[in-house]
Amino acid sequence: MSGSQHTRSRPLVVGLTGGVGCGKSVIASEFARRGAIVISGDEVGHDVVDEDAGLQRKLAEAFGADILGKAGVNRRRLAQRAFATAEGRKQLNELVHPALVAELKRQVREARRKEGVPVIVVDAALLAEWKRQVPVDILIAVWASRANRRRWLRRRGWSSGEIGDRMRSQLPFTAHRAVADIVVRNAGSLTDLRRKGGRLWQKLLQRR
Repeated sequence: MSGSQHTRSRPLVVGLTGGVGCGKSVIASEFARRGAIVISGDEVGHDVVDEDAGLQRKLAEAFGADILGKAGVNRRRLAQRAFATAEGRKQLNELVHPALVAELKRQVREARRKEGVPVIVVDAALLAEWKRQVPVDILIAVWASRANRRRWLRRRGWSSGEIGDRMRSQLPFTAHRAVADIVVRNAGSLTDLRRKGGRLWQKLLQRR
């Protein structure tokens, strides 16, 4: 390396994790607004299921034929059944996650080849659970109280049962915190969280 200033030639790969309703998508949107490529685990998971007829058949066998319709998989019905029990969640993970992880890794590789991208964000609630099967340079965990998360999810149309099932199915925040490099506390307003996202973005750029 010469004595001149050197900037990182490859983009920083940032993992963004936390429980449902914690505010990850707000942080992700702030990063995207500033030039990051954001890869959504939820969206990739939907695409993986939508594009694999064989996987759809396996899901129907496990969770009922009526999860399939003319428009494909009824995701809400699938989630209600899969997250209702530990066994259901285990089945869902075993069926979907190998293809999901592989596609996330493929999209990270593809994003790395693009010019002028400072940061790639992998937004996925299960990054801590996957134990870095999707390699990232920095892992950020977003925290919010269970009461706030419940309130925010109810505003999005989730039932109390759906919220409880999903929260019980996910790792406690202590598990996210144990593997995270940075923790973001979401205890204020939406505006406050966006400001935190902006400040965090500047810190990430300094690490490149």
